[in-house]
Amino acid sequence: MVLPREVALALRGGRLHQHPAPRPPAVEHAALDPDVVDAAAGGRAGELLVLVTEIVEEWGTRPPRVLRSGGVAVRDLSRLAAHLETSPEETAWLLETAHAAGLLAVDDGSRRQDQPAQWAPTPAADDWLDDAAGARWAALAGAWWASSAAADLVGTTDGGRVNALSTATSYPLGRQRRQDALRALATLPAGAVAQEDALGELLRWRHPLRMARHAASTDTAASLVTVLREAEWAGVTGRGALSGPGRAVVADDAAGAADLMEPLVPAAVDHMLLQADLTAIAPGRLDGAARALMRLVSDVESRGGATVHRFGEESVRRALDLGWTADRVLEELAAVSRTGVPQPLDYLVRDVARRHGVARVGACSAYLRCDDAALLDRIERDRALGMLQWRRIAPTVLVSPVPAPTVMDLLREEQYGPVADGGDGGLELAGARQHRAAPAATPAVRTHGVDEVVARQVVGVMRRGDTGRAASHDEEGTITDPVVVAATLREAAVDGQTLWIGYADDVGGVATHLVRPLAVEAGRVRASVGDADNDKVRTFSLHRITKVRPAR
Repeated sequence: MVLPREVALALRGGRLHQHPAPRPPAVEHAALDPDVVDAAAGGRAGELLVLVTEIVEEWGTRPPRVLRSGGVAVRDLSRLAAHLETSPEETAWLLETAHAAGLLAVDDGSRRQDQPAQWAPTPAADDWLDDAAGARWAALAGAWWASSAAADLVGTTDGGRVNALSTATSYPLGRQRRQDALRALATLPAGAVAQEDALGELLRWRHPLRMARHAASTDTAASLVTVLREAEWAGVTGRGALSGPGRAVVADDAAGAADLMEPLVPAAVDHMLLQADLTAIAPGRLDGAARALMRLVSDVESRGGATVHRFGEESVRRALDLGWTADRVLEELAAVSRTGVPQPLDYLVRDVARRHGVARVGACSAYLRCDDAALLDRIERDRALGMLQWRRIAPTVLVSPVPAPTVMDLLREEQYGPVADGGDGGLELAGARQHRAAPAATPAVRTHGVDEVVARQVVGVMRRGDTGRAASHDEEGTITDPVVVAATLREAAVDGQTLWIGYADDVGGVATHLVRPLAVEAGRVRASVGDADNDKVRTFSLHRITKVRPAR
């Protein structure tokens, strides 16, 4: 029953709401020391910097490919999660945050056409690595605060699997929920830890219409849990309470957030402790030259407050492949170690260096072998053969990057008389080639008259030509869009209109028909073909109709 507003107010005694709430509800919360909250947020911010730096360095050397639908493959996400020793959910959030901060992007501008697009760090990532810890954290936290990506959608299968860094993670309503929840949390005293239910009541009071629509579509409690979890990952909150730098992020004060977080992030260390079991312990967050050295010559065995690095043959070989010597590796390690280089590590590095580079692998397109070393010297120094780029790998063997047929032709032009070497090392003789013409597909038949079959074919071609000219003399109003073609056919079936249609046959030709559509259903068109005196009902496939034009 709908009543006038004045009548409704009179019946309710002048009240606008059944339960007026002019003041915000009291939120029950636990109180923590703000210094403890800031310290917890600073520790989490330090872990965030370590993980994002590891992503930038890992994808800088081994970039994953971009899926055709966009985003990162599940296999690449799982591999990165195992490398970071984090859950796939947190790894997806880290990727979305780094992408929002401009540290990751699709590399498809300078790649070759035969290589797929890849996810790689941007030039801004190099500048980010050189910034102070507070500024680096503020860039990530601010990007997460303003990002419209919902990392919690990664892995869901509603309408197709959602991949990290794909367009399917875009969810602007999630950004609104995130900002509403943290702004409501900012109204509580410093160090206040509110429960999800109490925070949800405060949100419903602050945004009644928005939360009513939100409650009708999703679970409010689940979304609040997601927001608080991501805020903890970002270092915006500590132990469930909003930190001092986090309040600056909520207030959109990036410079203030960086200044407040700078003294809270644990200071990076530039040394480590080498041990006799081929491991090294970093007593804090490594940064700068020490981090680059350990990433090159060791592998991370476990993470935490103190990171454990493991030395092995493969890790030492990475440095040797870059041209380092065993002495340089040991000198660099000794410079960053507080315990000196243990003897087992010295033996490992020198043993790997002794065996490194003994065997070499190369590639060539052709080789030339000859028992006459003097002839090989003459061929190698012949200026006319300079384009072959000879390289002597043995006293009787020359190799060239030029394909073997080209090498053979050039040597013959210079009157060296080479022969081809077979795959088994034997002489490959060229047999005499005799060319023959391929038999004709159909024998030629000469006719001196026109029989009944030929006459029928000629008449059919003439009739199709007349129909085509009649249909193409005025192409105005021709429709070729498949969606509009289907709609036009349905309208003609209802109104009883006559149309010219182009219909593709089995061999690729397009014939023109004058039809009167009767019904369009299940991808087929049932129509009357011909004039009113001699019409036939025929069924056409809708996907073969190339064009439609009203008959005039």
